[in-house]
Amino acid sequence: MSDIKKNWTSSEDAIIIDRYPTEDTREIATLLDRTYSMVLNRAFTLGIKKTKEYMQKNGYRVQKFGVSTQFVKGHKPDNKGKKQTEYMSLEAIDKTKASRFKKGQKPHNAKPNYYESIRKDKNGHDYIYIKDPNYKVMVGKHVYIWELHHGKVPAGHNIIFKDNDTKNCVIKNLDCISNAENMKRNSLHNYPNEIKELTHLKAAINRQINKHSKTKTDDNSTI
Repeated sequence: MSDIKKNWTSSEDAIIIDRYPTEDTREIATLLDRTYSMVLNRAFTLGIKKTKEYMQKNGYRVQKFGVSTQFVKGHKPDNKGKKQTEYMSLEAIDKTKASRFKKGQKPHNAKPNYYESIRKDKNGHDYIYIKDPNYKVMVGKHVYIWELHHGKVPAGHNIIFKDNDTKNCVIKNLDCISNAENMKRNSLHNYPNEIKELTHLKAAINRQINKHSKTKTDDNSTI
């Protein structure tokens, strides 16, 4: 195969345009006396792609070739447990210094603390998220505000909005309820307003009773 060829001729381009979408790239490379990568690059330059039918028909080849380059379960990297100088030359190490993160350096797209953004949940509801240095990732502002006042949200509980406005994150509008109660509330949408109000009232009364019982138990335990 010739290594001298550099410029592509119009006839070669015509062959790629005509045959690349539906034929094997290696066969075209052999026909044109070009390397496989040269044909790939030329097709990319010309904006020519394989057809969907060709890709589906030959999909098994992609899977076969891909598997051979994947890390298998339990694979141990060659440089595991080694010092950098054991697998890189001093010259190569020195070249990496220019692209290393410096101590205290932040990525150019890092958001400042207390930055807020609005995200939609799977049901299309808007929620405000906030960045706080005490959290590893951005957290829902309603959760953040609740935990500022009451501490960590207990496992199996949710912070809900009393007025159903998911962007109204003032503490007076937030409540902490169990997953079971949250499920009941969500199912109430199918009932009349009178039933909804009575159910909410019952839940509020039960919470007050439980709070009073817990306080009374704690007082008795100190006697």
